Amino acid sequence: MKIMGIPIRQVILFAAVPSVVVIAIISTLKEPDKSVAPIEEIPPAKQHALSRDYRLLLAAVFVFTLGNSTDAFLLMRLLHAGVSSHYVALLWGLHHIFKIGGAWIGGRTSDRIGRKALMFSGLGLYALMYAVFGLLTSSTYLIAVFIVYGISIGILEPTERAWVSELSTVGRRGSAFGFYHASKGFGALPASFLFGFLWQHYGHYAAFLTGAGLALVAAGIVVFIRAKDKV
Repeated sequence: MKIMGIPIRQVILFAAVPSVVVIAIISTLKEPDKSVAPIEEIPPAKQHALSRDYRLLLAAVFVFTLGNSTDAFLLMRLLHAGVSSHYVALLWGLHHIFKIGGAWIGGRTSDRIGRKALMFSGLGLYALMYAVFGLLTSSTYLIAVFIVYGISIGILEPTERAWVSELSTVGRRGSAFGFYHASKGFGALPASFLFGFLWQHYGHYAAFLTGAGLALVAAGIVVFIRAKDKV
């Protein structure tokens, strides 16, 4: 099984490289020297723990990322459905345009209706797109789904970051975003291996439906987050 002439095993390995690099960088980071007190001391009670809601958000991000494999698998699915490689390359470019549009929509909408509602909706839309991508056979419908998928990803990313900021105090935002990116990195590392294993041994249906299921689990975790709570 190949994508654009590259064996699927190499696709999986290449997809894991960015995640390995991110984790390697994170592992080299050190805690700042606290021998000199900052100008504004943060109360001790808030220094040692992040809130329950923030931890739930990290769990949701990790579970979702675990099912969000490299987009190379979606391109491979388009190729298998009969879409020409030249058209797939064009769709890949359009994907990023729609992703940017989704980010713009997500940023504006989450300010109006709240992070929780939009993230829950975005995860639900993503799950639907992944499930349909695994079940459909028509190349025309798959192209439409691929475009909507780009929008759903665009909606989720700014919403996640904005919520991380809201669920952390000023003095802990650096650590909050560090843990957030670490959760995404640790989730992304096995994601493509898992997806590739399922595709190779059980078919693309199982791979895409598993991704959809993990997105729904993440949406279920989001339900228990108290949207207005802070660290």
